Amino acid sequence: MSKTVSYDGFIHIVKATLPLVKEGKISLEEFGRCAMLAFGDIGSVHSGLISSDIIRTHNPTGRMWRGSEVTHEHFKTRTVTCREICQEYLDGNLTDERLIELIEEGRKVHYVTKQENIDLCVHQQNKNLTTWQEQYEACGIKLVKDVELFGNKTYWYRVDGIAYADKHEAAAAHSCGVSTVVNRSRNKKFPNWKEYKYTSEQFK
Repeated sequence: MSKTVSYDGFIHIVKATLPLVKEGKISLEEFGRCAMLAFGDIGSVHSGLISSDIIRTHNPTGRMWRGSEVTHEHFKTRTVTCREICQEYLDGNLTDERLIELIEEGRKVHYVTKQENIDLCVHQQNKNLTTWQEQYEACGIKLVKDVELFGNKTYWYRVDGIAYADKHEAAAAHSCGVSTVVNRSRNKKFPNWKEYKYTSEQFK
């Protein structure tokens, strides 16, 4: 199913529906549920944080990477965001600026593993855990700054005993072209230049 509600459309829906809550025609919970469905059409944005369990370290180079198989976890559920919007309205604090602030906060996602995302669902339903930080802690998820995506790298290099993640990194360190790095690493005349293939066994 294609997404049908735009960012601006969601704002109009919210502003049109909120007065119904104040008039007692629908409850805060009903608003949260309905608004959540529309909010789901708005794209998410990466918070810049990921679960430490996603990171893999390449032993020879010491470089940390993450794979592409991650789950985008809304650390604040869409329903919670919509209920907060409603409560701010009822409290008389919902300016246009505050509405945008809540929307942007609600769009943010952390990257976690598939299993962590499943485990979090239980803790997100626990009313004793009132913040997403408490929910993540209860789940044992440690958030760290995002690292580079591994991508399609095939070879890493060792020059004079120093390991480099790829030919571009080695070339920059030795002020030469990438073709020079490759040619020397495959030439017996340059025993201190070595080319190695990435393997899964090299990661921890």
